[in-house]
Amino acid sequence: NGFTIAWPTDLLYKMEGGKKLFVGYVQRQVDANCSLANIIRNKFPDNSQYKSRSLTSRQAIQSAYNLAWFVNYLHSIGIILGDFNENNFLYNDETGGFALIDCGNYGLVDLYNNSVRFQCNFFMPDYMTPAKILGIEPNNPFLGDDFFLAIHIFNILTINANPFRTVPVTTDGGEYTINDAIANGDCAYVKKLAYRKLPTGAPAEDYFPKDIKEGFDNTFNYSKDTLITRIASRTTAKQWYD
Repeated sequence: NGFTIAWPTDLLYKMEGGKKLFVGYVQRQVDANCSLANIIRNKFPDNSQYKSRSLTSRQAIQSAYNLAWFVNYLHSIGIILGDFNENNFLYNDETGGFALIDCGNYGLVDLYNNSVRFQCNFFMPDYMTPAKILGIEPNNPFLGDDFFLAIHIFNILTINANPFRTVPVTTDGGEYTINDAIANGDCAYVKKLAYRKLPTGAPAEDYFPKDIKEGFDNTFNYSKDTLITRIASRTTAKQWYD
């Protein structure tokens, strides 16, 4: 079906000073010509059919659908993405299939009892869930992936707008990072914020149709106080593509 998991197939070593040193690994060749990062930014390499034109709304929706399908498939076989790096999802713009590369840091779950057998401990600063920022471990190991899947779907449908990017209402608002907003649940697309607003050029609050907005509301409408009770309400990968 065009979807690939590029697991390492062999290890590479070199001899140095009489010692065998690990230098990398071999993985299968992936048939892809761009990445999720290209789709999110709507900027494509020369070998992509989209190089000379932008994605249409239909193509953007289809790629978001395909991403949700693939993430649900990964969860169904017990894979936790963890950092959900957009550069690790390669995309074939002819088949619409995604390929997952750099698989060495992903978590593995025993689906019989939902216990984590291999913990994913690698998280990039830009791919931190509110639970991870606040030092909370949710019971469901897939909930972190659901959070960042929603962010990437938002990115795709808005050409790289971030649901948690805001600016202060007044000029003396002070420094406020994306991770600060994620920790506090400050998303202007799902609730009114007292001291923050959407930046100039961002899509309006009513940009999305009702069903899609509801998916974002289920995932982004929380606060520090309600995070634990709301976390299980996140829209799952299966719910996105259903």
